Amino acid sequence: MAWLLYLILSVFISTTVAQLENEDVSLANPITLPPELQQKINDTEIEKYKTQYLDQFKKKCEKNGHPELFESAQSAAGDLMNCFNSLVNTEVLQQEIENAKPTGQVDEVFKKYCAKTPEFRGCFRNMTETVKPCFSSGEQKHFKTMYNVTEQLADFICYKEGDRIA
Repeated sequence: MAWLLYLILSVFISTTVAQLENEDVSLANPITLPPELQQKINDTEIEKYKTQYLDQFKKKCEKNGHPELFESAQSAAGDLMNCFNSLVNTEVLQQEIENAKPTGQVDEVFKKYCAKTPEFRGCFRNMTETVKPCFSSGEQKHFKTMYNVTEQLADFICYKEGDRIA
């Protein structure tokens, strides 16, 4: 089960790395780094963790017989981030929620974004299937659990088109 956590963290770190490599992304931007962390983490620390993660992942791809997939995995992480950014502008989403609160129409905002869930699932699966060969066969068995967790999370958030959360 530790490998499932590693895989999930890898996915999130990969998307963060892809986001940090984008020239338009600033560490001062709360989308990139939550405000409460901006003063606690500096560029040097981020670069150190990014390098450590990428080195470990590259070794994992090599160990499992797929050194050629390291570059593809990095590209897939970038594609996932681009997919997410094309589906959701978090600043716009936050503003839409704030605007909908006074009229009680937050569920309509969730409905709009929940409709995009199938596209995001496809992007997520493309990324995970790209990195999957870098993991051992034992670790790959946990992908099904990871897919189930992401499906259940999406189902929870979008239950009755977001009514549960709205």
